[in-house]
Amino acid sequence: MVKVVLDTVIIVRSLIKPRGYNSEIIKRVNEYELFVSEDMLKEAVDVLHRSSLKKKYDPSGIIAISDILDVLSEATLVTPSHKINICRDPHDNKFIECAVTAGADYIVSGDEDLLTLKEYEKVKIITADAFLKILNNLSLKQKGD
Repeated sequence: MVKVVLDTVIIVRSLIKPRGYNSEIIKRVNEYELFVSEDMLKEAVDVLHRSSLKKKYDPSGIIAISDILDVLSEATLVTPSHKINICRDPHDNKFIECAVTAGADYIVSGDEDLLTLKEYEKVKIITADAFLKILNNLSLKQKGD
């Protein structure tokens, strides 16, 4: 199974646009192994409880905040083995630290500060639509086997 770290941007966008690429990634969480760190969880919970998000969030959407919290609680928690300082935005280093420690294949992000890196220590940094294409290809291969 493919190993993945999701940027908080993906989670937030899945709530704001419940029928987009980001939501699809959340709905298909059983098709990949999700990894998080404590710092990532803290950021996600903080963002999910912001009043500014609640103003944009459509509570009648397909994905609810409780669904996101369920997905995050089922993720594999890792403790990064070392600090990495490679991102233009130092707050984004936590995603790379988590991915490297987990031996992840991908970081899925909508943040240009991460996406411009493209790859770090064999971890590919890709967009939501690129990751969905990968999931679709994996799904087709499994059906063909």
